[in-house]
Amino acid sequence: VRLVVSHELALLARNSIMWFRFAIFYLVFSAVLVRAVTRAEWERLTITLVGLMVLAAVGIATALSAEAFAQEKERGTMEALLLVPASAAALLRAKLAYVVVAAMCGVLLSLATGPLIVLAMSDATNIAYTLNRATLVTAFIACPPSIVITGSLGILISCRARSLQTASAAATLSAIAGMLVVVSAAYALSTSSIIVTALVAAAAWLAAFMVYRVTRASVSPQVMIRTRGR
Repeated sequence: VRLVVSHELALLARNSIMWFRFAIFYLVFSAVLVRAVTRAEWERLTITLVGLMVLAAVGIATALSAEAFAQEKERGTMEALLLVPASAAALLRAKLAYVVVAAMCGVLLSLATGPLIVLAMSDATNIAYTLNRATLVTAFIACPPSIVITGSLGILISCRARSLQTASAAATLSAIAGMLVVVSAAYALSTSSIIVTALVAAAAWLAAFMVYRVTRASVSPQVMIRTRGR
């Protein structure tokens, strides 16, 4: 399993297209944050940061999970992957762990961007507009289960897809709906009581666990081989 994770990290380091896409939307949102600070539009900081974190969570999870097995098929390495002394469930866990870690790194980087820009361009007291209940709830309550759900669905799609293009298109469609759900949940949780927040968080993790279990039950070597893209 560690070998699979190391393999995925090495591929990510060489994935120039992924880095380019992330850099583009990160720079765009950073520019919006800078503009909001220069114009003293403090309320916009929170909204922009929430949007950036959700895009990082769902967008990165979607892109990486769609590649999980579809890319192996296109490279012709699926058979070699299945020869690794690990079960299909272990391979799924390794792929999903890699997706979750990468997406959460994007979320945390996005969260840190707001305070850093404020410190560089304004008074430290304005950090409250970037580190507040809305942004923290989004980063640590709304995003993690959404990454697991998005990653699990993307891996399931990737496993069954005949090509990377097909997997990416299908995963993107599900990600659009996922973004709307996460943004709505983040907004609702930012104004809810602690009890309601805890209940919603528990429900989100239960949904994430159920989606993961469905994906785990559906991923098997037979399915991967039968649907390989050639």
